[in-house]
Amino acid sequence: DALLRKAVEAALQPEASWDDITAAITAFDVYQDRPWVTQVMQPFVVYNATHILLNADMFARMHRTWTQRAVEMAAPQAPGFVLGALQILATLDPVWAKQLATTVATTTPAVVWAHVDVLLAVDTFWAEGLLRQAVSVSPYDAIRAVSVYNTAPWGPQLFADVVLREPRLVVRLMAADPARHQVVE
Repeated sequence: DALLRKAVEAALQPEASWDDITAAITAFDVYQDRPWVTQVMQPFVVYNATHILLNADMFARMHRTWTQRAVEMAAPQAPGFVLGALQILATLDPVWAKQLATTVATTTPAVVWAHVDVLLAVDTFWAEGLLRQAVSVSPYDAIRAVSVYNTAPWGPQLFADVVLREPRLVVRLMAADPARHQVVE
């Protein structure tokens, strides 16, 4: 066990060769249940968080379970990248991807507004719940993003709910740039 751990640690160092990294990932079945797996993966995943998130499909071709574990570990490092890569993650496992995105949205709700289009593309009705939660943290962003979610079946009602809660924000937004926010009218 100690020898296996040392081999995996050596293969998952930032300076390790791509061949060593690939070998460690593809051999994940050999060590995935070891008590030290998180400790060994964590430094590699933190160092490569955005790379793993942006290339999850490539890593999944090497080993799907390793990739899912790595993405879960990388999520706190780059929550926006999780939501940005959500469509790719959903191809690995749609239920898992939505659970991961829900966790990200719960811990950093304001980040969802930059990824409304991706959330809607994955599941329109599921996205509504995430956006409604994010409204309480960042109603201004909800108003600014109306042109993206307004076409969803629940979009006009979400916008109306935000406007009724925060009418000053709409006035301020319209005064700042009326041409850009014609959909608000």
